Amino acid sequence: MVLNGIALFLSLVLAFACLPFISSYLGFSSVQFQETLIQYAWLIILFWLGVSLLSGFFPSLYLAKLRPQLILKNFRFSPSGGFVRKYLVGFQFFLSGVLIFCSIAVYQQYQHMTNLDMGFDTDDLLAIKMEGIKNEEALYHQVAQIAGVKSITTSRFLPGIEGGWTPSVEFERNTP
Repeated sequence: MVLNGIALFLSLVLAFACLPFISSYLGFSSVQFQETLIQYAWLIILFWLGVSLLSGFFPSLYLAKLRPQLILKNFRFSPSGGFVRKYLVGFQFFLSGVLIFCSIAVYQQYQHMTNLDMGFDTDDLLAIKMEGIKNEEALYHQVAQIAGVKSITTSRFLPGIEGGWTPSVEFERNTP
């Protein structure tokens, strides 16, 4: 548990040291990372305890089967006794392959999303939030009359910034 705790502590220190570089590359703030870390601290501690217990469980079972008097007499164990170790190594190899595959998939998804053609030119684009505007139709016609405006469209959400999949409740009164 101590060794896993030290590894967890060092990984968090490394994560916080690399945070400015990662956040500038991915486009999120370090405050969001810290809030998420605090929110899921219980899960990190639970994971640490689980990994520590599992990593100590199998060696303790193996050592409990050993008899010191046989070890001191140069007793050799049969090669067929390592089936648990073989399965654990195979499972670890499988998990490393899955993690490598997932890392590649996440990287390709990120590359796809950053290089995706959104179907419109993002240069010289103006987005106006329509909250609090009573007569949207009048604003729409006034903006259309401005010289240099090529086209106008409306949307409930800003493309690429606000998502339309989260449920929300709006009250008609001023107080909730």
